[in-house]
Amino acid sequence: MTGKRCFLGLIFLISMAGLLMAEDYFDGKTAFSERWYTYWGVGTSVIGYEDENYKELYERMADVADSRTSIALDLFGIYLPVRPQTIVGVIVNVAGDRFQFEDTWFQENYYLYSFSVIHYLSRFGKGFFIRADGGISAYNYQDSDGDNINGKKGGYGVLAGGGYALNLGGSSLMLNINYSYRTVEEIRMNFTGLSLGILF
Repeated sequence: MTGKRCFLGLIFLISMAGLLMAEDYFDGKTAFSERWYTYWGVGTSVIGYEDENYKELYERMADVADSRTSIALDLFGIYLPVRPQTIVGVIVNVAGDRFQFEDTWFQENYYLYSFSVIHYLSRFGKGFFIRADGGISAYNYQDSDGDNINGKKGGYGVLAGGGYALNLGGSSLMLNINYSYRTVEEIRMNFTGLSLGILF
């Protein structure tokens, strides 16, 4: 296991070095001049529950499950430039929580349909940036028996975060760290996500 982690760490460092060299090559060669941009991202999340009863329930399920996988997704992001360093738009942020048992599984998906603002602190498409989302939340349940159930009652949610972006010739590769608070079905939750996305 230690050898595998070292190998993956080495691959990550080599990849980052390659991206930095690519950024140096592309920087200044291609300008960001589109009328609109789209953003997509994927990563991992840590899900927390404000209610102690739900917190204990999911902790017990995690103890007996063979595995638990939490994902973070940014989907269908559409943004318009409003200032030299700022874009606004709409996006769907998804946090998924999957519990795998021997022959069965179930997955809960938490959606945030929101208005979104991304602001680059120095230059558009490059360097540090901040992000803020706000909108309505929704819930979906799926399992190995074929159930696919949408929650009857939604809620609201907010997301705040930021990260660092690399300019890759008119595209922006963005490493995000985000914190989100949501209410769904009268359940209060928080999500901490780490994801890698691309704006193009």
